[in-house]
Amino acid sequence: MEKNFCDPMWAWRREQRRRCSRMAWALVVYVLSSNCAQVVLSVPLMLLRLNEGEQQVGLWLVSAVSSYGVAFPLFALMLRDLPPPPLRRPPRTLDFGEMLEWGSLSFAVLYGSNLATLLVLKGIELLMGRPVSNPVEEMLDFPWICTFLMVCVLAPIFEELMFRKYLLRRLLPWGERFAVTATALCFALLHGNLSQMFYAFCVGLVLGKLAVYTGNIWQNIAIHSAVNLLGSGLLMETPWEPVGNLAAVVILGALILGIVVALTRRGWFRLEETGYVTDPQENPIPQREKWKFFLLNPGMAVYLLLVAGLVVYLL
Repeated sequence: MEKNFCDPMWAWRREQRRRCSRMAWALVVYVLSSNCAQVVLSVPLMLLRLNEGEQQVGLWLVSAVSSYGVAFPLFALMLRDLPPPPLRRPPRTLDFGEMLEWGSLSFAVLYGSNLATLLVLKGIELLMGRPVSNPVEEMLDFPWICTFLMVCVLAPIFEELMFRKYLLRRLLPWGERFAVTATALCFALLHGNLSQMFYAFCVGLVLGKLAVYTGNIWQNIAIHSAVNLLGSGLLMETPWEPVGNLAAVVILGALILGIVVALTRRGWFRLEETGYVTDPQENPIPQREKWKFFLLNPGMAVYLLLVAGLVVYLL
């Protein structure tokens, strides 16, 4: 069947794919610019005569500047001509008890999905006959304060801005369920390695729901930071002995509370499905159609190929 370029339905579908493709291209630009900047900035670092400690700090600076000083501004610039719609509900501020519940739930999801990931990776290692590279372990080789700043300050701030503000807000008109799932998928893929993808997706679902529930990104940042702190074991690595001794109690308490919240607060996971974007004939868009727009476009094809290449490289 020939395409009718004057058909409003054809033009509308083309526009939806273009918008989804632009979001995916923004992620492609982020990944490529971050990696290219790391290569360029590492050259002068290798020419300097630094001791081991100075070298580690230098590598940390290269990583931080590449990801958040170079790649993030380019990502935001790519989405400049796709303004987000206004929020449909006023922002909501969680009280301390709610913050504790959401944080514990996020940590329990992280813990459980990470256990599942470890089992899968163990099977892959048995098949390959060698260990699978884990970038998280390399990050923990940085000095303690550098690791803390990266894992608990910079990463939560910029990842929440990227995924729960820039991307989620732009996808919400398609329906909360679709927006949260699609954003969590992009968040997982950005990590580019099998060690983090599954738990990043699962935690991304919780953080996406939280962002929809509150409309306040700073609460997502605070919870994301706390979950990263517990999940990375930084409490156990702290140079302050009394804090380190309480680490196991804090982690166990957060895990138990998170399981209780997951069993008793199942209503938290309800999300609207339909959204308020309709086709020119005023028909709601089916879920299958939404995923076609989101996944079947040039930007997403390149993003998926790029991520696949990173995963294979890190194996």
